[in-house]
Amino acid sequence: MSTPIPNEPTQELPQTDWRQLGGPTPSEEVPPTAPLPRQPAPAPQTAIPRIPPVQLVPKVSGAAIAWYVLALSAAVLAILIGAGVHLSATSVWIFLLTTVGLGLVLSALATLLRKNDKAENFKSKHK
Repeated sequence: MSTPIPNEPTQELPQTDWRQLGGPTPSEEVPPTAPLPRQPAPAPQTAIPRIPPVQLVPKVSGAAIAWYVLALSAAVLAILIGAGVHLSATSVWIFLLTTVGLGLVLSALATLLRKNDKAENFKSKHK
C-alpha cells in the first residue's frame, strides 16, 4: 500500500450508498451464482453462399525456371570459389552446363504439365 506524499493535498471521498446513485434495489439484485438466462441464437436470414475452393497454380514460364536454375548454379559456384575450393575451368563448365540442362529439363516438364492441365480443364468444361 502506498503512503501519501507529505505535501500533497488529499481529498476524502464521501461514503455514499451506491443504491442512492441509481443502482438496483435489493429486490432487483441477482445473486452472483445465478445462471445467466440463455436465449437461442437467431437463425440466419439468408443462406451463406458457398465459396468453391481455389487451386493456386503458379504461372511460371519455362524460360524463367531455366534462368532461375542458372542463377542458382552461379551462386553455388561463387560460394564454392569464395570458400577456397580450387576448381578447374573444365569442372566449372561441366557444372554450368549440367545445371543449365537441369533447368531446361525442369522448364520443359513445367510446360508439359501446364499444357496437360489446360487440356484437362478444356475437356472437363466442354463435356
